Amino acid sequence: MHMMRSDQTLPRRRLLGAVAATVGATLLLLPLGSLHGAVAADFFIAPNGDDANPGTAEKPFATLARARNAVREKVAVGLDRSWLVLVRGGTYPQTETLVFGPEDSGTERHSITYAASPGETVVLSGGRRISGWRKGKDQVWTAEVPEARSGKWHFRQLFVKGRRAVRARTPNLDDPVPWWKIMTSTCTIDALPPEDALITASVTGPVKGYNNPRDVELVYIENNAGSRKCLGTIDATAQTFTLAPPHQWNPRSFGTEWKLSVPSEGKACYLENALEMLDQPGEWYLDRQAGILSYWPRAGEDLRQDDVVAPAAQKTLPLIRTTIVFGWAARTAWIRLS
Repeated sequence: MHMMRSDQTLPRRRLLGAVAATVGATLLLLPLGSLHGAVAADFFIAPNGDDANPGTAEKPFATLARARNAVREKVAVGLDRSWLVLVRGGTYPQTETLVFGPEDSGTERHSITYAASPGETVVLSGGRRISGWRKGKDQVWTAEVPEARSGKWHFRQLFVKGRRAVRARTPNLDDPVPWWKIMTSTCTIDALPPEDALITASVTGPVKGYNNPRDVELVYIENNAGSRKCLGTIDATAQTFTLAPPHQWNPRSFGTEWKLSVPSEGKACYLENALEMLDQPGEWYLDRQAGILSYWPRAGEDLRQDDVVAPAAQKTLPLIRTTIVFGWAARTAWIRLS
């Protein structure tokens, strides 16, 4: 994906989605004034719009997908001028991936531009708000997530007031040494391990009999490679646990690259995702079996009124099948481990 600064000239041959990356969980359209050669807007989008509208300033569309389809019709019959889609400020929930392809592209002579209204902020969010928080045990608050209990919603990230929360882990992220080491493992790097073998391992930190052991993940890191595997069973007495197959190692295309993905002795690691690990402000845990989300608020947070959002869409950032200028989005889900 090609990235451009707002002070660069945007080539005419591209579908110009003028978007900037920002900190946190947003995808922001650049204000109209940041674009070169802006023209009068042809279609409008607004949070209070309706996709049944004609897309005018008085009767705007509600979604980028509807505007894209309207522009696509113009491209299909041939462009005789440039087109501009103006997006009013606000948050636009994205329940599915927004796709732009060659059928949405401009030409050498005529561009297609998507831009935010001057002075306004446009947010594309793949998240869903979580409400109904109640005070739980000690400093922890809880909220019901029925879709998690039914298996329809499994998220790995949580944002509170736009700030990413920490999935409960041990050792803690702010500990002086925020990782342990894999102490023993039946999986070695002497040869490529089988993908169907049960792995038994131990770490240099204490392991407990967690209530939902199969939700717990071993996160291990070496060089620039980070891997995750779900725990199978835990023997708190022997201080060992298993990692159940199937496994998937890095490809052997670079000779020994596969060794980085193997949970072998000596790799830095930590455990993540158990209620028993939720022991400080800013941490959260989702009990999928019970459909209960637990969170320990940071100082200054009030869950009864603050915006708490979890990813609901696998991809918020538009899927591009042609050249386009876009930034990135963070309120997106990523595929869960098997």
